[in-house]
Amino acid sequence: MFADKVQLFDASDGDVNNISPFDGEQLPDFAFEAYGVRVHLSADNDELLEIGIRTAKKALVGRLKEIECSGRDADHRFSVHRDSNRGYYFRDEGEPTTPTPDETDFCRLLNTMIRIQVAAKAKRYVFIHSGVVAVNGRAIVLPGDSYAGKTRLVAELIRRGAVYFSDEYAVLDEYGKVHPFERNLSMRRDGGHIPYEVEPEDLGAVRGKIPVPAGMLVLTKYEPGSNWKPEQISLGQAILEMVPKAIGVRNNPEFYLTVLNTTFKSATILKSLRSEAAETAERILEAFYKLPVSKDSGCIF
Repeated sequence: MFADKVQLFDASDGDVNNISPFDGEQLPDFAFEAYGVRVHLSADNDELLEIGIRTAKKALVGRLKEIECSGRDADHRFSVHRDSNRGYYFRDEGEPTTPTPDETDFCRLLNTMIRIQVAAKAKRYVFIHSGVVAVNGRAIVLPGDSYAGKTRLVAELIRRGAVYFSDEYAVLDEYGKVHPFERNLSMRRDGGHIPYEVEPEDLGAVRGKIPVPAGMLVLTKYEPGSNWKPEQISLGQAILEMVPKAIGVRNNPEFYLTVLNTTFKSATILKSLRSEAAETAERILEAFYKLPVSKDSGCIF
């Protein structure tokens, strides 16, 4: 979302470039683990460290635990700084981003980069750019790139009673379960690029708390004036379309393919263009409710 805004200082910018990625060990620091990834966070002072910690907790919806870990032993390192003339910036593995005087913009970018790096290096989890809701104990997974309209579609689904899981990531484990990543929805006004947050509760929804199996995978793309005409496609076709949306897939492609196969092998897979999110949400739920229901669990398969 904001990763494309990251710019690095030129070496001629001076002192800001002359810090080793391990120099954070002499600064106030905090280490945490999330999804098996050990992250070391340091800052120029306690105030900036607190900003970094708050941002990390928000980025990972609280799913991190504090650990003892040096910068040298971490899987990834961030450090938070403030230049008296140019504003806030952070280092990602020692590389500095362009300063901004706006703390909100700074935190938004740091939030994004923490999420991306944890998702890319996660141990035993696969992160897919996707919206996710759950109905009757089964997940409806809606892969999509940023600016593809998946948040609006998720919003319309939860307005209609679906449980909110995520508007950003489908988090899949090796056993084929879909985990909540229930951050606030990141909405955009028509034609706008600056997001604003909406709590799912404001849309009458509840947040998912436990992992669930996948019931339906919907591959859809917004195209004005198009009609919802879903076709069922094979798991192999679906995986080919999802791989580009998998974060860090090059790190362990065999594991990613195994997890995708395990997660969606029993799911109904639909593909269609779509127009307005509200109408599409109605059609998706209609299709979902037509699926067979387990007499034992009450869950839709």
